[in-house]
Amino acid sequence: MTTASADNFAPGFALFGAISGVISGPLVMIGGPFIGAIAETLVLSFVGFAPGLVFGLMVGGLLYRQEMIDGRVYQAYIAAAAGSCWVATRVTYLLLFDGDEWNPQWGLGAALHHYVPDAFQTNALAGAVGGLIGAGLLTAVTLVVVPCTRRVLSGVSMVAAGGLLGLLVGLIFKSGELLAFIYFYGVWQSGYAACLGAALRPKAETTR
Repeated sequence: MTTASADNFAPGFALFGAISGVISGPLVMIGGPFIGAIAETLVLSFVGFAPGLVFGLMVGGLLYRQEMIDGRVYQAYIAAAAGSCWVATRVTYLLLFDGDEWNPQWGLGAALHHYVPDAFQTNALAGAVGGLIGAGLLTAVTLVVVPCTRRVLSGVSMVAAGGLLGLLVGLIFKSGELLAFIYFYGVWQSGYAACLGAALRPKAETTR
């Protein structure tokens, strides 16, 4: 196995992230209503977990294939990706929908809508906060279980990407079309995966 520079990992991870996002978009838009027809209370959980699960399988699988993690860590990465995505989705939901007349006990949504009355900006800001938190959680796990990424700038870049790309949530609520879901998940997961790939060092360098 030849030694490559860290920068060479970014395109491959970006590609796998993009594929993951293209799968996640239709899965959320089509699968969400289907799950809702069975049990409405499960919709948010499905929408939260599904994209992270796909991302974990795809990007974690690439880490495994590159021999940067073993099988047990691969499983842990899948769980972390799914869990962090659920948290990000839940936070975004709280900021957008809680605090209204249907759920007055929560004040987050009401405060956000009060200070940012424009709907598109509110959606984008909520997505950025959710993306920042979700990326932060997944990045924290990644820095622990993937030794090749243990650098401060690596973590900062991945978390920052999660927050900035989370702004694209506004596109989903503006159009609600399938293409918007594919675009959001494709760009977010590709961008975050690219930052992960750029952070990676060849395995040989971490064992010196």
